[in-house]
Amino acid sequence: MKSKGSILILALLIVFVLTSCNVNKTIKIGFAGSITGKSFELGLPAKNGFLLAVDQINEQGGINGRKIEVVIKDDESDIDSAHRIVSEFTDENVSFVVGFLTSNMMPAVTDSSDKGDIFFISPTMSTKLLSDIDDNFFRIISVSESEADIFVEVLTEYHNVSKTAVVYDMSNAQFSEGIFERFEKLYSEIGNEIVYTNTLNIPDINYENIAIGINESDAEGVVLITNTIDAANIMQQLQKLNVDVVIINSGWSMGYELLERSGKSSEGIYGVVEHYTDNNSPYYQEFVDNYMKKYNDKPFFSAHLTYDAVMVLFEAMEESQSFEIEDVKDAIIEIGHFGGLQADFYINEYGDAERPKLLLKVEDGKYKTIK
Repeated sequence: MKSKGSILILALLIVFVLTSCNVNKTIKIGFAGSITGKSFELGLPAKNGFLLAVDQINEQGGINGRKIEVVIKDDESDIDSAHRIVSEFTDENVSFVVGFLTSNMMPAVTDSSDKGDIFFISPTMSTKLLSDIDDNFFRIISVSESEADIFVEVLTEYHNVSKTAVVYDMSNAQFSEGIFERFEKLYSEIGNEIVYTNTLNIPDINYENIAIGINESDAEGVVLITNTIDAANIMQQLQKLNVDVVIINSGWSMGYELLERSGKSSEGIYGVVEHYTDNNSPYYQEFVDNYMKKYNDKPFFSAHLTYDAVMVLFEAMEESQSFEIEDVKDAIIEIGHFGGLQADFYINEYGDAERPKLLLKVEDGKYKTIK
């Protein structure tokens, strides 16, 4: 018969081994975004915001006692790459992914979501095509097409513009096409006219020709539903031709980099956003300080939205005390209301978010909140 001392030592060893195993366990959380390719200006800051959030959570002990193990994938702004990395996430047993970032990656999300093996929470995918569906895709940004209502308001109520040009990027059609179609409907219903369109769907974009086309159309306003690089280049070409038009941009392009790339050509433009680059709340400013210390750069809006997305996962996992997809989904829905870096937001039973939208205007090289 074993002595009581031996049994006690054996029991302590078992407890030690079990505790050690639990400490060494991690929870894998993936990131999927365009670190390279056409939408890199969205993806690089998003990746940085993701890592900043993970570092802070891990420094505080992780989630339910487990540190986060990051798995970062670059979709290269290409849908085939997106499908490939979804398969890689599955093979690597990654059940939770922060991403994708652009709405044109929707097919990769829906194919995986139908299988139920990955839960996606996107910082910036705002296509209406993913709304009101009970699936494994949640997001922390509102549906994008409502931007069109504000475009119409600015052009018709602020400036009485009856003829407008629209440039929208069909390489991200799930995002831009919905905004364009709603704008076209609302704008024409009140007797106004779209006199020029360009869909940027060719590999080599001639920005000068776009500006010439806008000028020759006699447009009084321009709506740009494009990424930062394309918007900045179009505005610069319009300035070179001395084209006097009211310009309003979608939230896709609005950030510090737009001001840096476009220079004086951005003066007076409007933008519709769910974020404010110069937000002065202490919570957001602390994020900006930490971001700049780590990356020596100002955060693009995708950085703080990705940070928010990670924190939603963190809160839901802590609340549910689980790493199972269904438990985390239920916890997010149950919590419903979340405090973001810039503003509170809500996530409904379908995983769709509601955030307040802001109308900005560039004055003296800086963004100013108009409404």
